Amino acid sequence: MIICPECTARLDHQHPFLWKCACGAKYEKKDNIWWFAEDSEFTFEDHTEESIQALKENVGNHFWLLERKRIVVSAVQRYLERGDQFLDVGVGACDIASDLRMAGLDVLLGDVQSQSLQIGKDLSFENLFQFDLYKPIFRDHVEGIGVFDVLEHLDDDQNVVANLLQMVVPGGYIFVTVPAFQSLWNNRDVMEKHKRRYRRSQLEQLFQSQGADVLSCRYIFFSISPLLALRALVSRLWTKNSFQLEDYRSQFNINPVVNNLLGRLTRAEERCFRRKGPPFGGSLFLIAQRAKH
Repeated sequence: MIICPECTARLDHQHPFLWKCACGAKYEKKDNIWWFAEDSEFTFEDHTEESIQALKENVGNHFWLLERKRIVVSAVQRYLERGDQFLDVGVGACDIASDLRMAGLDVLLGDVQSQSLQIGKDLSFENLFQFDLYKPIFRDHVEGIGVFDVLEHLDDDQNVVANLLQMVVPGGYIFVTVPAFQSLWNNRDVMEKHKRRYRRSQLEQLFQSQGADVLSCRYIFFSISPLLALRALVSRLWTKNSFQLEDYRSQFNINPVVNNLLGRLTRAEERCFRRKGPPFGGSLFLIAQRAKH
C-alpha cells in the first residue's frame, strides 16, 4: 500500500494527479513524477547535477558500473520472478532498473532527487516516486527493493533499514551494495559526501538488528583492491575538502585500455569466487529477507 509520509495513514483515494490524506496532506503528480518530499530535494546535496550527468554518460562503458550491474541483476533474478514488483531506490542512471525491467520485473523508481527520476522518465519508466527514505511512502508493497550505493550517504542508516523492511511484503527481499572498509576512505568519499564505509560484520549486524534474515553478504571488487588501497594512501597524503565542477564531471574518466583490462579482471574474479566471495574487496553486496510472518 501507499501511505502518507507524514501520518503513515493509508492513501486510499487516488486521482490522476493527486493523492489526498485524511490528515490534510496532498501529494501531486507533476511531469509524470509523484512528489512526496519536495523540500528534501533541496536539502540533499550529495549528488550534484554534474555527477549525475557523468554517471549517465559512463554507465554503458565503465568497468565498475558494468560489473556491479551484472552482479546485482543476476542475483535479483535468482530471488524474484517475472512480474514481481521491484523498487529501485536511489536510481542513479537507471542502468540496473533498465536491465531488471528487460528481465520481466515490474520496476518502480524512487529517489529524493528528481534529476535521476527524469532519466527514468526519458527511458519510459511509468512509476516514478520522489520521496525521502526517512519518511517512507510504501508499506508491504513490493517483492524486492534495491538500494545500490545509497546507505553510505545517510546519517541514520539504522532507521532507513527499518523502513526498507516495512516497505517490502513479508518474505520480500532487499538487495544492497555499499563501499567497503573504512581503511579505504579516500577523497572521492569526501567528494560524494559519504558518511562511512562498511565491514561485512557491520553491514550484517545493521540488518539483523532490525529483524532481517541475511541470506548473503560478500565482498566484491577484490581484484582492484590494490588500486583502491593506493588511492586511499594518496588521499591521506593529499587530502581534499573542496571540489570543482570538473572533479564531478571527470570522476569516471579512465583510459580505455585500462578500463577494458579491469573489466576482464573483475569478470574473472566473479567466476573464481562464485560460491563464497573473496576474503575482501572494495564493495559489499548484501541480500536480506524480511521475516515471512
